Amino acid sequence: GLPRTLKPSSLIPLTKLGPLISNLGIILKGFLSIFISKKFSCELYIFFIFILRLCDKFVINMSKLKISRKNFIDNPVVVVDGPPGSGKGIISRLLPYFQNVETFREKTEFEVLCSLYSIHGIDLESAKFFIQAISDQDIYHQSILRHANVKPGELSSITKFPRKLEYIKRFFSGNLKKLEQKFLLQKKVMNYCIHNTTSCVEPIFNALQSRLIYIRVVRSPFSDYMLRLCSQWSKRWETDYKNNVPILSDSKSQSNKAPFFIPNELKELYYRKDNLNKSAMSICAWQNEGDVHLDKLRSKYDTKIIEIPFELFVTTPEIYLEEISKALNQSTNKNVLNFLKKENIPRNSLSDAPLVDYYLKNGWKKPTKIISPIDELENEAMEAKDFLDKDIYDMVLKCYRSYFARYKIDNLNK
Repeated sequence: GLPRTLKPSSLIPLTKLGPLISNLGIILKGFLSIFISKKFSCELYIFFIFILRLCDKFVINMSKLKISRKNFIDNPVVVVDGPPGSGKGIISRLLPYFQNVETFREKTEFEVLCSLYSIHGIDLESAKFFIQAISDQDIYHQSILRHANVKPGELSSITKFPRKLEYIKRFFSGNLKKLEQKFLLQKKVMNYCIHNTTSCVEPIFNALQSRLIYIRVVRSPFSDYMLRLCSQWSKRWETDYKNNVPILSDSKSQSNKAPFFIPNELKELYYRKDNLNKSAMSICAWQNEGDVHLDKLRSKYDTKIIEIPFELFVTTPEIYLEEISKALNQSTNKNVLNFLKKENIPRNSLSDAPLVDYYLKNGWKKPTKIISPIDELENEAMEAKDFLDKDIYDMVLKCYRSYFARYKIDNLNK
């Protein structure tokens, strides 16, 4: 697959006639230059000037039109967001154990729309329209399990759904209209998982408004597991056809490329680093820019926002279970607690996860001894000196301290 490399640019407003008229204007200008060279009459020249002005005026008027689409459905939508290795998979798999929440599905389309909005590749209204249309269509598809993932080995498979009988009945029912009506009437909750989108997530907020429950999962930027997992992503972004991250090319050298979320002032530094250092820079960009963006959205939209730091969740999950329960208007049930028990939550050590192929495949190693969570964080921060360049280490250390302050990670000592 070819890398998706582009330069930021504004899209033409999504109208059918605007581009058509604009192209007509270009054609007319071409004819005009020929007519002038052939010394056609002055009257014909004036006529073409009039047509060109008319085309320009029409295009300007068309660009003022706004796309609008109301929310036809009021089913809640949960979006779980965070970097790879942050623990968002635990939250996404936990949610279906609450009544009425569907099994989770990754939503690449949302990531792409938000990233394009971030680099002015699409306007907010157009992105909003896409997200509303996609999420409403998804609700119908989910109600009849049209696009259900049935592969047993995958985390998002419906075979992992806790209320299997409900899905079996839905899967084999032939009355599609009845399934749809039941889904809407019971206010089933859509459950989406996205990656690294906090810094540009406004289109989702704008589209779903009060229907949205946005859960941001974060983790210490010195997490060895997260750093090494994200370094695999840094390597894949320019070579894997499944990549959906816009890669921006440098105006001076096409060989210099960086993902869209790297700040302009850090791009030159990013070009020179290896994948592990690029991973650290990406994590800091997601955290720092995400903090600023999310704090702005908090006061702008009537949306439920829950921020879950991995370290506090796996050691003291009660406060976050209460927040999720309140957002879903449900109580924490026995099935939720049983799921957490399988994940060794609460834990005495941050890395004391269950022995699962998914974690092992992504670089997790079972701890040889149990140490306190705060000591584990400090050890990871010290060990990072061995593989991060000094300038990048200092950058991550600043982000680490900001992370501690924002989420009161010092509470791990209590």
